[in-house]
Amino acid sequence: MLVDSKLVTEVVEVICEVFEEAAIGTFNADTSLSSQVNIDSLNFMEFVTALEDRFDVIISDDLLIQEKFNSVPQIAALVESLK
Repeated sequence: MLVDSKLVTEVVEVICEVFEEAAIGTFNADTSLSSQVNIDSLNFMEFVTALEDRFDVIISDDLLIQEKFNSVPQIAALVESLK
């Protein structure tokens, strides 16, 4: 699925705000999220909340599955589908 590059950029910004080890300019949007940041249940929920706040969407519990959060384009596609 092709998603808007502006949306991808905004998702990367949220990732860099939530995950300390991610930095704008060095974070690769095409690489899996879990290979670039340490994800645990607490920071994952912080990330979901940050996405909801930034994009004014609600991500329901049934969407909180790994397949939706493997990469930035997948996350951006999820957000776009909820708008």
